[in-house]
Amino acid sequence: MGGSRWPLMARAVETPIEVILKRRLYAKETWIAIAGLAVYLALTEFLPILFDSFTSNHKTTPLESND
Repeated sequence: MGGSRWPLMARAVETPIEVILKRRLYAKETWIAIAGLAVYLALTEFLPILFDSFTSNHKTTPLESND
C-alpha cells in the first residue's frame, strides 16, 4: 500500500495520509540518526586527532615566555 515501482503522478492524490506521515517520520528518524553518528564520530575520532596535533604544535603555554 502506498508504494510501487512507477512514478506516482495521479496516484499521489490517492496516497493515504498515514503513509505520507509515516514516510516523513522515517525521514526524520534517519536524519536524527545521521546527525547522531556525525556527532559521535566528531567526538571520538576527529576531536582526539585535532587535540593531539594542537598540543604537539604548542609545547609552551601562553603564560610562558619564549626567551
